[in-house]
Amino acid sequence: MTKQQVQEILKNLAFRILKKSMSNKELNADRARYEQLNTDTRFSTGKQHDYICRFDKYAQNGGIIDNQYFIQDIWGARKVYEHAPSVHYDVGSSVQGFIAHLLSQKQKIVLIDIRKMDNNFDTQFLREPRNVLMGGGLRQTTASFQIKSQTESKSKSKSESKLDSVILDSHSNFHSNSCGGIDYICADATNLEGIADNSVESLSALCSVEHFGLGRYGDPIAPNAWEQALRSFSRVLKPGGRLYFSVPIGQISKVCFNAHRVFHPSLIIETLDSLQLLEFGYIEGFDVIRTMWRENVDCALITDERALERMPEMQNWGTTGLFEFIKPESK
Repeated sequence: MTKQQVQEILKNLAFRILKKSMSNKELNADRARYEQLNTDTRFSTGKQHDYICRFDKYAQNGGIIDNQYFIQDIWGARKVYEHAPSVHYDVGSSVQGFIAHLLSQKQKIVLIDIRKMDNNFDTQFLREPRNVLMGGGLRQTTASFQIKSQTESKSKSKSESKLDSVILDSHSNFHSNSCGGIDYICADATNLEGIADNSVESLSALCSVEHFGLGRYGDPIAPNAWEQALRSFSRVLKPGGRLYFSVPIGQISKVCFNAHRVFHPSLIIETLDSLQLLEFGYIEGFDVIRTMWRENVDCALITDERALERMPEMQNWGTTGLFEFIKPESK
């Protein structure tokens, strides 16, 4: 862990413990000053309307920002936006961060998560179509989508069958419309049984797979669930399809039960051996340390050995590793 990271953690911890707030004396003084200066009779200023905020005066701008999620979600959204897929699939990433970034670009999303969500995303505002600038002017995007027939997959668990039925019942309408928005599927995403091989052009899982199989979110205990998920990602990607992936990384792979796993980057790269690594880096402060990359898809992989060596190691956590993969075109 770098000195800067230690200082940031200690500063945030001190703020949470001390958390200076406005005193009653300060509040009363501010109210008296406001009443003295106020001549606008259009507002009711009775105390029955009070909504007292004591901590904002001494808080930093934006409050305490989790730099890992902040940078990760921007990184992922930039990648998706750059390639503008007709439909983007996501497994368990942050809705308030990453998914919200995609929705701001009117991206069509299929979100799969084992956690229940009561939010109703089926609104006119969220499904507003995205216009793409073409040579002859603007056009609305359309989507293509493939699903497995129910006879293609047998002996499925209840959650896998649920995933199939939700896809068959609702996705035909979702994917036939020229619109953005979210289609939400509450199901175990480990095997992605309801999604056909070679059918997805864009897929993400940002800081989600490290939790699979540890029971933290109500999922069944399964030590190899993370590996099953990566194999599933590789299976459903179409040739030329992209995977944007992040997990905690460190110098050794370890299980920090029941919170998460930490991975050495080589374990992720080796498990996804049927995909081609385009880029790997890790978050440091509010920056991404570029560690492995290709100048383009056809170029050899370049590795910054010094960046790999100084990758931080923590006892029960890891910095966030950012991976971009592509599925090679069929020969």
